[in-house]
Amino acid sequence: MKKRFIKHLPQDVINCILSYLYFSYPLSKQVVNINNSIKKYKLERLYMLRVKYNIKSINYYILKFFLYDVVNSERHSLNYDIMESSFHDQIVEVTRIFNILSLIEVWRLYRFVCFNGGSSESFIHYLDYIPS
Repeated sequence: MKKRFIKHLPQDVINCILSYLYFSYPLSKQVVNINNSIKKYKLERLYMLRVKYNIKSINYYILKFFLYDVVNSERHSLNYDIMESSFHDQIVEVTRIFNILSLIEVWRLYRFVCFNGGSSESFIHYLDYIPS
């Protein structure tokens, strides 16, 4: 009987009702968990780097990663004198950079640091092999 009533509603309202039903409790909880893990990805990668390397090494690889990428280094306003600043300033700078980078750039930077500065261009083409 309910199906008969829904059919008589305008299409926009039907879409809203179906969307609400689709994102009901069990599925919406999973979607929220996925969105939270995406938001935390950047800081998790930074934490993993901090466990493996000291902050000076991470800063070195960040600067090396953007050394020949003039457009992005200017867009992210990188401070190339950060290596001479205090430990706290270096942590703040690394955190700022990780927060403004996209997820793909964070992944590429993480791989770049883990492979001791391997060519970042090789990580661009790796995306072609990721199954969709």
